[in-house]
Amino acid sequence: MIDLDRVTGPKPFVLAFVVAGVISAVLWASYVLLIDPIGTTRPPAHSGLVAWLLIGIGFSSLALFLLAVPLFVALTLLRIVNVWVTLLSGFAIGAVVACIVDWPNTRLGAFTHLEWTDVAVRQTCVFAAIGTVSAVGFWFTLRAFGLTPNNRWRGP
Repeated sequence: MIDLDRVTGPKPFVLAFVVAGVISAVLWASYVLLIDPIGTTRPPAHSGLVAWLLIGIGFSSLALFLLAVPLFVALTLLRIVNVWVTLLSGFAIGAVVACIVDWPNTRLGAFTHLEWTDVAVRQTCVFAAIGTVSAVGFWFTLRAFGLTPNNRWRGP
């Protein structure tokens, strides 16, 4: 449980969310510029990394404000925030964002059969991994401030 009495203000939590947003923006921009083999999200040749980083920060901010912050508040109130819940939440948020951006053409069966030929399935896996890595950054930022909880659930 995070000891909220030790927190002197919202600074550690805001910094942790900023770190998670920057990590996801950098990883997303790297994916778009370097790895995306199909070219569905490949930028035009005249655009630069800075522009894609800004777009990534914008999308990351939306995901953080609409999904991550409310989920973190709810999990904190339930007193079940730990490293595993944080990683699972990052994974789930990344997957949800990918499904919002692009749904597979062959419906839900593409996910259950892991049809790698479908761009949306690959994108969902990449976004889920990006969400997990961002959650690691979030967790280590909280740990740097000494706000890591224990693993016991004490109930509401």
